[in-house]
Amino acid sequence: MFKKFLFYLSLFTMLIIIGDYGIDYTIAKQINNKSPYYLSFVSIGANSLESRMDCWATIRMESSANELKTNLSQILYYLNLPADESKYVFLTDKNSISLNYQTQNEYLKGCFCLETDQYKHETYMIISLVTNDNNFRLSDLEDKLNHFPGVKWKYYYLYTANLDYIVAAESHKELLKVINKIFNMKNPEIYSGENVTSMAGFSPLITTQGQNSVINNKTYNIQAAIRSNTDERKTLIYIGSPLILGDY
Repeated sequence: MFKKFLFYLSLFTMLIIIGDYGIDYTIAKQINNKSPYYLSFVSIGANSLESRMDCWATIRMESSANELKTNLSQILYYLNLPADESKYVFLTDKNSISLNYQTQNEYLKGCFCLETDQYKHETYMIISLVTNDNNFRLSDLEDKLNHFPGVKWKYYYLYTANLDYIVAAESHKELLKVINKIFNMKNPEIYSGENVTSMAGFSPLITTQGQNSVINNKTYNIQAAIRSNTDERKTLIYIGSPLILGDY
């Protein structure tokens, strides 16, 4: 066990050293062909797990059940996902109607929720899309969804990877430094907690993917987090744009 620990420690140290000298070459050679998120994972030797895009929009008018169904079918058409109306699930109460649906194709899994609030006279559309294919660019789906007339979508991305060993919490910042060799954030903010360290800031590399988030007059478009999972003996890496939604 001690020898195994020394091996992982040596491997981690080697990755940090290689990262400092090799990342600039990697960026120059591959940045036009590969997502910076995946390049970040490669730079620290992490295994990419999944990519996720969450998006939502509000229509300032209520919708009937048939209109919800029509809207969902149109969205599925844009995304080239199968639409099986027999699996559309409608829920109704006094002031609302909601439509829920899950589907997938060879590359993409999707969860959809469309709801109309008859009291506020609004309709909400929420979409979550997940892929395990590293070559599938979720950001390309923005152009497809933006064809929906009269709708302005808000997009958030989350990319997840892992290392098959534990990185001690005091070394999280070193991993984040290597990741930032890709994103080139200036003076990123660092937050540390129990087994978790995160870094957030603005990257000039991200120009079309995701949207900016402004908090206390500061603009963010990228956040990275490292979490050590002591139960599974692994280290999880999250990269979100503009920020990471939910817990990590």
